[in-house]
Amino acid sequence: QPKSPITSDLLQLMSKVPGNWGWKVNLDTLIHLGAMGVSTYLPDHGKSQLKPRFADVKGHNGRRTLERLLEPLTEAAFTHVNFHLENCDVLTEVTDRARSLDIKTMGLTQMSHGDVEVKRVQKLVKKAEKFGFDEVILPAFIANKIETDLGILGTGFRSQGPDEHQPHALHPREARGIVNSVAIGSPIMKADDPATALQQHLEWLSV
Repeated sequence: QPKSPITSDLLQLMSKVPGNWGWKVNLDTLIHLGAMGVSTYLPDHGKSQLKPRFADVKGHNGRRTLERLLEPLTEAAFTHVNFHLENCDVLTEVTDRARSLDIKTMGLTQMSHGDVEVKRVQKLVKKAEKFGFDEVILPAFIANKIETDLGILGTGFRSQGPDEHQPHALHPREARGIVNSVAIGSPIMKADDPATALQQHLEWLSV
């Protein structure tokens, strides 16, 4: 993006970091560049082996709008997309369509900053199960209090512990055993050396 510190050179450096990770693309970038524009900007564009691509759109709208969103994301080789469970209509048809396009749906329950209510999160997880979502997104610090057979993507990690933006933050090492995957953005992308920060986080998550 214009004036963005995230350059093609930086993405090329990050793409060389080995490990099981993928690209998380925020809604503002998708709006600015378009799904296919993002795809061509990523360093693995055109290669036979692609990193997972998570469209972090936090979608909340009617069923038909959200279902139409899947087509351009699939064409741009995105593998995951999330919808905000609290603000959506019944989404069974959306998750069915996504499954036919081989894109995983992730139900966003509650953000990891601010007040977090376990009962509210559990209620939204049950909604995700009912609608046929593949995974749920929830604050990692309550993951062991949530009962579900769905995959859990945990949020809210800081290497230095809690801060004003993430009052319940966990160290990345604590993700092991409580969640299936994690979303870690600013601690990596705002580091002085994002590629090294990415490598460090992968080491924390695997040890």
